[in-house]
Amino acid sequence: MRKLVTVLALSVSLFAHMDIDEMQNRAIAKMILKIKELEKKIQYLRAQLHQAESATTYYVVRAQRANVREEPRVDSPLMRKVRGGTLVIVDGFTGNWAHLEDGGYIHKSLLLPVIYTIDKQ
Repeated sequence: MRKLVTVLALSVSLFAHMDIDEMQNRAIAKMILKIKELEKKIQYLRAQLHQAESATTYYVVRAQRANVREEPRVDSPLMRKVRGGTLVIVDGFTGNWAHLEDGGYIHKSLLLPVIYTIDKQ
């Protein structure tokens, strides 16, 4: 009888460990699936970031004319003047100044976004 109790106790102990191991394996499997989902999201976000970085932003000059300056300051030397309605490509901003793809700066209050992003490719 004592041997039977010992065997039963060992069996119960073994099943208990198997349940714990099985639960740990399931938890690990769930974590692995979650990590794979997060990796897919990271890949998607990286692709979105790359697309945004390679996009062009178009603006139209909304004033009758706008001064294009060498530096993002009102007292900076004038490079050229741009007529109202002209489409310009902006590749970044420094404060309130838009940097034009072909050089120079225009104050952003003189620009109106037309097409927010178009892929350069």
